[in-house]
Amino acid sequence: MSQSAAYILAATADNFAQLVVENSRKGLVVLDVWADWAGPSLRQKKILSQLAHEFNGRFLLVTLDAKSQKPLVDSLGIKNMPSMRFYQHGEMLEEFRGFQGETAYSGLIEKHLGRAMQATEQLALQAWQNGERDKAIQQLAEAAMQSPQDLQLSLTLAKMLVSEKRHQQAYDVLHAMPLSLRRSGELRNLHAHLDLILSAAEQQADSATEDSATPEERLNWFAQAGFLLLQDQYEQAVEELMKIVRLDRKWQQERALHAVYAVLELLRDEQVVDRFRRELFQWVH
Repeated sequence: MSQSAAYILAATADNFAQLVVENSRKGLVVLDVWADWAGPSLRQKKILSQLAHEFNGRFLLVTLDAKSQKPLVDSLGIKNMPSMRFYQHGEMLEEFRGFQGETAYSGLIEKHLGRAMQATEQLALQAWQNGERDKAIQQLAEAAMQSPQDLQLSLTLAKMLVSEKRHQQAYDVLHAMPLSLRRSGELRNLHAHLDLILSAAEQQADSATEDSATPEERLNWFAQAGFLLLQDQYEQAVEELMKIVRLDRKWQQERALHAVYAVLELLRDEQVVDRFRRELFQWVH
């Protein structure tokens, strides 16, 4: 069985409730009702099967043969071929009758995936506010796996993990995203903060197990910045990071430089921020 075949299943009267209704509680389900005697049905079936492959599991395609499953189709009140229905959270959201056009299907699926992700995020936030933190994190983690390019989902998940002091998991969530997304705004800052926190924790563990171990000077400065960040000593943390930038701004793919920009976002003293930014301009340009 190919990977895409796992996302395309055939419905019968016996499994309809499980395949469509129950699975829609976990994610978006697209129901394709087709008949071999209707040419547009075959065209729709081919397009949706291709999209199931391209979307790689972001939705489940369930096909329903109107000829072999006529009693079930009748019970659903479906009379037009082809028909397409979208299901989410155990309910039908929208129905389309007839062929929708070669280019329309992808947009319709994207629209409902967006709605599904927003609904999932809202449910997770509600669970979080109700104190069901593990449930909220699990819901967002499942949604993030379905939509790895959704920056907001990953950012919200990472923030929840940070609140639970699960720093390594939060870092892994952000680090798994494409570099181009990791360098954007709030996500970049949180990624840099976690990098500092984990470096500090690693340094602390090394010191506890082997007092005589002396790390490389630049790594020591980076770890020290992490300790200072945890103590809300932002200006001192930037000073430690600037020691690295002054020597080598490209150190470890500009790791220290990105951390400086992230910590500067936390500083409230505008004069101090301006001083560091002027110095950064000299070193970077």
